[in-house]
Amino acid sequence: MREGARYPAVLLAVFDGDTRVDPAHARKMCAALQWAGTGDGPVVLRTESGVGHGARGASRSAGLYADVMAFLAHHLGLDLGPGLGPGLGPGSGSGLGPGSGSGSDPGSDPGSDPGPAPGPGIHPAST
Repeated sequence: MREGARYPAVLLAVFDGDTRVDPAHARKMCAALQWAGTGDGPVVLRTESGVGHGARGASRSAGLYADVMAFLAHHLGLDLGPGLGPGLGPGSGSGLGPGSGSGSDPGSDPGSDPGPAPGPGIHPAST
């Protein structure tokens, strides 16, 4: 970490039941990025309860990958087609894409999008 460095948007995932990697490491990394970075993107800490380092249910895996893909699509500005825009779009339930509770209208000006709204277990880090 270098103080004043321009870091990109970051999504850190932590699983509180992980017995191999202490969840505190992701929390400390999040804090270090907050301290050091001056980038425009957010530092987001995604926490998940009742999951560890190993195998997980298909629905939990799908939720994790949906959140990661929505975060990437949003911050890369990917156009996923009509009604989806950057992120997963309206009604996706991921909490990371426009129209997922952030107050944005899919037909509105994309320049006015306030960005991803936090969903369950998603906590934008405050600076």
